[in-house]
Amino acid sequence: MSERRSIFKPRAEKGKKELLNWNGSSDILKKFVDFNAITNKRIMAIGSVISILFIIIAIQLVRVQVYSQAEYEQKLIRYTTSYQKVSPPRGQIYDRNYELLVENKALLNIIYTPAQHATDSSEWELAHKIVDYYGLTTSTYTFRDLQDAYMNLYPDETNDLITDDEWVSYYAREINDSAIYQMKLSRITNEMVSKEKDADLMASIVKMNMDKATKTVPAVILEDVSYEEAVYIAEHKTEFPGFDNSYDWQRNYLYGDLLKSVLGSVSSKKQGLPSEAMSYFVALGYSINERVGTSGLEKQYESLLKGEYMYINTVYDDSTGLPIQETVDEGKKGYDIRISIDVELQETVESIVSNTLIDATKNPYRLYFDEMYVAMIEPSTGEILSMVGKEQVDGKIYDKSYATYMDVGAAVPGSVVKGATIYMALNEDVIDYNTVYLDTPLHFMGTPVKASWKNMGYINEIDALKWSSNVYMFRIAMKMAGSNYIEYGPLYMNDRQGTFLKFRKYFRSFGLGQLTGIDLPGESVGYIMDEPTENGHLLDYVIGQFDTYTVLQLAKYIGTIANDGIRVTPHLLVEAYETGTTDVVYRYNTNVESVLENSKAIKRVQEGFRECVATGYCSTYLNKVSEPVAAKSGTAEAYFYDEDGNLVPSPNNTFIAYAPYDDPKVAIACIAPHSWNGVSQLNACQKVIADSLQAYFDLEENRND
Repeated sequence: MSERRSIFKPRAEKGKKELLNWNGSSDILKKFVDFNAITNKRIMAIGSVISILFIIIAIQLVRVQVYSQAEYEQKLIRYTTSYQKVSPPRGQIYDRNYELLVENKALLNIIYTPAQHATDSSEWELAHKIVDYYGLTTSTYTFRDLQDAYMNLYPDETNDLITDDEWVSYYAREINDSAIYQMKLSRITNEMVSKEKDADLMASIVKMNMDKATKTVPAVILEDVSYEEAVYIAEHKTEFPGFDNSYDWQRNYLYGDLLKSVLGSVSSKKQGLPSEAMSYFVALGYSINERVGTSGLEKQYESLLKGEYMYINTVYDDSTGLPIQETVDEGKKGYDIRISIDVELQETVESIVSNTLIDATKNPYRLYFDEMYVAMIEPSTGEILSMVGKEQVDGKIYDKSYATYMDVGAAVPGSVVKGATIYMALNEDVIDYNTVYLDTPLHFMGTPVKASWKNMGYINEIDALKWSSNVYMFRIAMKMAGSNYIEYGPLYMNDRQGTFLKFRKYFRSFGLGQLTGIDLPGESVGYIMDEPTENGHLLDYVIGQFDTYTVLQLAKYIGTIANDGIRVTPHLLVEAYETGTTDVVYRYNTNVESVLENSKAIKRVQEGFRECVATGYCSTYLNKVSEPVAAKSGTAEAYFYDEDGNLVPSPNNTFIAYAPYDDPKVAIACIAPHSWNGVSQLNACQKVIADSLQAYFDLEENRND
């Protein structure tokens, strides 16, 4: 054995040396690798990591079981105990200058939680005592409340209201319970329930409300009682076992109907969650009878405004059996929000628009002009400064501000879109800077003449915007579509569809023909027509005679031009913050959607809009504004059917502007549907735009002084 070892050992050492000195190998292969050492190091590293993780877990367990034990015990109790959930007051809404717009008005309610040993007869006695003390009469309640109470109190008399044949159909299952109930309601007359001193009927309503109460959900018996009435109940709990008073609130809109449809509304406790969204809110932990924002900003920012619940535990006194309420968690009021609207400016613009509509009733050539929409925004941020919608009906003015961003207020815009047409032509090299066309009527075979409002002669793109030339825009569209104009010949186009789609793409890059993205529910885009089936439709499109747009889309469009082609999303929310503090919890940052890259073309459009005010078609009132204004007017053919079914022509007026021209601070758009009839009138929007801009600058100057 020893000899054999002596033979193999030198050979092994020699093999090792040869391996290390192998010339054909890399440096890595020349190095001797100790796999056991590597494996041990890796195991030690993994073991160290596992040990650290166990230490972290142990520290966390100590923190939970020792230092945070009380906190987690409270959470365990909360999750395993049924509590009464009380909605906290909603956050308040302020304008951009911290002027309060929406607050919570405090209410005192009388509520009922069943006592431990309450019986039906004892509750009837309490219901009568409530009726006597508070002097409840039929005028206290709605007709529907009285009908339900009548059915509950007089079941035999109510059943007699159903005929024998109807009962036969009911038992034959031809009529269901719901149908019988509706029949009873329809046959209970006002005379049957209008006895002012029918205490039993009043007590029946109170008792029906008391029956809705549970340990965790008290029933509201009377809302908005006086302080003295609430105190009386608190001081006489032994006489009214189970009754108590609670603090509540309701929304108070300090400026009445001003912007009411934009600010929105909140459901009452009786209304509770809206049926169409009930599953959604219940999944979020809402109670069925809970108040919730149902429209406008109240709905849009429900999650910020609603706050955190107060939790109340109901226990019973061992000796009396009366319920005692203990506050477990005081909850938290909703966040206050500040919006971009300037309420002083809003009031002023609303007054301007309302007076314009009232004055129009005196003009026989404005017979159908009964609504107007205005939107003002800050071009660089998209913050909405004012949004006004008004409608005049029989001499009375009604708020319609919601129509500034919905289909109901959309209209064919007319020539205000020509800025987008010129930008596209320059960017696509259809025309060069200072390209001249002859503005004279165009005659096509079988088609009405296509012309501007006057013959302008030879004009360039600046003149075309300054004087609002239709023919210049027609020439652009025809050249893009491969059409050669032959007087009295057919209007032929090589690529009508492709050209139309390209125009629509450019218009959308300015914000026309698509949702603005405003932070309000229910925005609509207007009426976007199908692609044109006739060549003449393309000519209509480039002068704003095809699709309909909302005034907010027009404001976004002119804001994009004012902002050097940078398109931003219009919005109302500025920030949300903790009540009573300046601690901002959420801020709406400016959202840049896109940038038009041809800055030279944008500048050319801006120049044309400025010339429209300085020496052109838009100068009547805007030259009197204290700051230099750039603008574009529009008139669009429009029709509607009157009460007799006759088709009545009544054009729309539109207007867009921004100022100051050299440093834009505000952009504004106006739509006046069906603004004149019979004899052409001055654009109804022009003075409204001028007065609104001046109001903006006056307010800014006064605040800076």
